[in-house]
Order: sequence, then structure tokens, then C-alpha cells
Amino acid sequence: QTLAQPSADGSNFILKLDTRTLPDGYTVTTENPRTVRLTAGKVTKLNFGAAPPRTIRIDVDAHVFDENNRLSTDLSHDLVAVLDRFADQPVTLRLTYHPANMEGANVAKRVAAIETMIRQKWGAISSQPLTIETRMMVLK
Repeated sequence: QTLAQPSADGSNFILKLDTRTLPDGYTVTTENPRTVRLTAGKVTKLNFGAAPPRTIRIDVDAHVFDENNRLSTDLSHDLVAVLDRFADQPVTLRLTYHPANMEGANVAKRVAAIETMIRQKWGAISSQPLTIETRMMVLK
């Protein structure tokens, strides 16, 4: 695309970054659009800043469940406190579950229960995107 030529004493141009060109989850950290002064015969450089989404890592084990296989209220309160700190920005949450030797089939159900609770808490405090990556550590 050809830009109009600046006048001899310079002209202001407004440039806007197309945020669709950023990698998934990235956000612009500088003004957008930005204004730059162009003068004929002079080189002008304009940079935009972008940052990846905040990543939160949470490791849990069987201790976050009570004897009736329900999530503990302590976990719920602690997660709300952590999530609340980042509610104003997109977040990637890496949830790792460390199963005990005897959990067996309950592991997938427990991970799903934790993920569901996190999504509910996030939906109540933020309109920003939340990506949850889950892992289960296998004991040998």
C-alpha cells in the first residue's frame, strides 16, 4: 500500500497494528493506534509492543479433596485469591495433578472437577480469555 507523501515540514500519520496478526493470546502493550511524525527524506521508525498471556502454574494432589471426594473449601478460596490477581488480562493456567498411588479411575474425574471449579470462578470475576492446560503426573 502506498502512503501519501509528507509535506516539506512534515506530516502526522496514524498507524494501527492489526491485532489479528499477533500470535494467539498475545496482547498489545503500547498505544494502538499510534501517531508518528514523518518528514520527507528522513527515516522514521515505529515499534509496537506485545506480550504473551500470563501463565499461572497450579500443582495439586489428593489432599485438595475431602473424605467424600469433594473439593475442599480451602482450595476454592485460595484459587479465587490467585485468579483475582490476574482477572484483568488473558491467562493460561497449567494445572498439574499428582495422583496418589491408589486413586485409579478417580484421577480424571478429580481433574475435571478442579477445571470446572476454576472455569466457574473465572467466569464470575473476569471477562478475559482463560486457557486451561491439564496434566496428570504418572507415578512409577
